[in-house]
Amino acid sequence: MKITDIKMHILSVPLTKPQNLSFAKMQSRNTLIIEVITNKNIIGIGESWINFPPWGGVERKATLEQGLFPLLIGENPLEINHIHQNLLNKLTGVGRQWGALGIIYQAISAIDIALWDILGKETNSPIYKILGGGSAKPVPIYASGIETSMGEEIILKWLKRGVKAFKVKVGIKSAKEEIHYLQKIREIIPNDSKLMIDANQGWDFKKALDFLKKAKDLNLFWVEEPLPCHEYNEMHLIQKKTGIPVAAGENLYGHKEFRELLEKDAATVIQPDLTKAGGITSAKEIITLARAWNKSFAPHVYGSAIGLTAALHLTSAIPGGIILEVDSTENPLQKDLLEETFEIKDGCIIPSVNAGLGINLNYDFIEKYSV
Repeated sequence: MKITDIKMHILSVPLTKPQNLSFAKMQSRNTLIIEVITNKNIIGIGESWINFPPWGGVERKATLEQGLFPLLIGENPLEINHIHQNLLNKLTGVGRQWGALGIIYQAISAIDIALWDILGKETNSPIYKILGGGSAKPVPIYASGIETSMGEEIILKWLKRGVKAFKVKVGIKSAKEEIHYLQKIREIIPNDSKLMIDANQGWDFKKALDFLKKAKDLNLFWVEEPLPCHEYNEMHLIQKKTGIPVAAGENLYGHKEFRELLEKDAATVIQPDLTKAGGITSAKEIITLARAWNKSFAPHVYGSAIGLTAALHLTSAIPGGIILEVDSTENPLQKDLLEETFEIKDGCIIPSVNAGLGINLNYDFIEKYSV
């Protein structure tokens, strides 16, 4: 089998209400989708993260077309490890010179996910089975993207779907306002529910420590990215001084960065994003590292249904995955991009038993929101 062509779709869906993060506002939901086409008419689907910056699609298109695609045409798509390593060998040095190593990994992510999809379709196996999962195991999910400006309705909506884990974005308003909102949520949700917060790297050490000391009675399951992602020593101290587990990894790239995170005990929950960190192949390697340090993983997912599907297969198949992120806010890229829908049952979702990712693109949606 040979790769004969690659198609690319850049999507941007305007939001009716901007979404707030500690470092920016999201005016639209964006993603880049690729279709890797083979001479056997098997097509693999992949995704690359382009949520930030707003011009990310323009950059990623150039990186893929000029940097990656010439290295792929004519290759056997089933030789995933060979292709993954070749792309890293050829492009890592360029990325370092550019000061954009993350962009290289994000571009490789789309290719890698698509190759796994092809492998599954060629062997007529779902990806979770290729990864060693004997059956499609349900994966617990949590509702993410919740803002302190939202009412109680968002929590009640997800509770009705059996979901018992919620993540709130912080570092946007005053600590007093955000703590008050979290206290209200804690009163609404059952005692056995999980409550997490995500600062999106928006605090310094003092702000993080002050906030978490005030939140000590909230029984937080984790605090996500309380500090800039490479401040490993400080994140270790946050855990030590507060007793609250840190979750991190969505903005780390390559073995060296994840190994340092683990060596310095800077996080309890490791969060590779399959559309950013190098796809399924890289995520497998990162999880193996995490297991060596006896750490659990919970993939970061904040893009489209493609990345969510890939993360679902991975978390279902490999031990150590504790929970999966599902966007609770306005995100048509997760709701309408595919012909299929995710069924939530008892707070869990199950990967498709169909070959590969087990998904089909909604081309009417793609045509409407392509840029």
